[in-house]
Amino acid sequence: MEEVGGVKTEMLSNNVQPAPSRILTISEVAAQLRFSTNTLRKLLNEGRLKGVRTGPYGGKWRISQKAIDEFIRGPE
Repeated sequence: MEEVGGVKTEMLSNNVQPAPSRILTISEVAAQLRFSTNTLRKLLNEGRLKGVRTGPYGGKWRISQKAIDEFIRGPE
């Protein structure tokens, strides 16, 4: 704590956490990248685009904005 003008205040940390990455559906990613949904499913199944399946029995794909950005940048 620090006292400023007779008032005790807490110093804020400079370690600000980034906002969580946005999670998108295949349709949203298809619109963003201008790919077909079938092409995206193929990229996800091949592991070339990272995503997560939700729900039981494989469910639906969800893709983070971070994964899309990494896909666009390509291998480093």
